Amino acid sequence: MPDEYSSADTPSATHASKTFSKPDLHLSNVPLVASLRRSLLSTNKERNELDDQHDLLQAQHADLKSTCTTHENERRKVERSVAVLQKKHGVAESAEQTWSESCKTAQRDARKARKAKEERECKRA
Repeated sequence: MPDEYSSADTPSATHASKTFSKPDLHLSNVPLVASLRRSLLSTNKERNELDDQHDLLQAQHADLKSTCTTHENERRKVERSVAVLQKKHGVAESAEQTWSESCKTAQRDARKARKAKEERECKRA
């Protein structure tokens, strides 16, 4: 009669045979694994290239943002200069109008003075 602790029936023997058995390698899985490895390498390479492009684009974005800020500051400066020039132009136009009116008044006064002088000379003669 077999011993109740015989090696064939013991849980440890059963467990040991399951634990230490080599997994079945099917030759049909080897190309699949190789294909998956190639795919993983390709994906990693593509990821690295995209990361590089992303870094480059971020640097370009920072440069463009800086350039845009510079241009915006220059535009505001030009707008302020234009406003100052428009004020000066307005003052110059006003001065020109005043000068033109003064010239016309002086010409009228000169004509009146000549006419008055001629009339006085006519009366004396």
